[in-house]
Amino acid sequence: MKLIVIILSIVGLVFCTQAALKDDDSRVLAPEVFKAQLESHEGVLLDVRTPEEYKAGHLADAENLDFFHEAFRENLEKLDKSKTYFIYCRSGKRSGKTAAMMAEAGFQNVFDMKGGFLGWQSAGLPVEKD
Repeated sequence: MKLIVIILSIVGLVFCTQAALKDDDSRVLAPEVFKAQLESHEGVLLDVRTPEEYKAGHLADAENLDFFHEAFRENLEKLDKSKTYFIYCRSGKRSGKTAAMMAEAGFQNVFDMKGGFLGWQSAGLPVEKD
């Protein structure tokens, strides 16, 4: 009986550890925290929405890198892995996938904005338009 409890405990610990590694919420920042980190740390701001979405409104100094472009992954891998990256999209889905791709490619300092551009706007934070 003790052996079964030990085995179940180990299995539970492994699954919990794997789930924690997949959902690293310390790298997903609320819009206000994202803004504060962006202002206090040197880094690259990436908008991974389409060019049309970007033109309709974006964060100041954001570089547009279209998630749906056929060379998106190749373009990501050309970026300097030693830099810090702040990423956002419309709602957080594309930027979350981008952050995962970047982590997989060896990037160490990648931050994703929770709620994306919609969350930024809901928080009443400044937006630029082209």
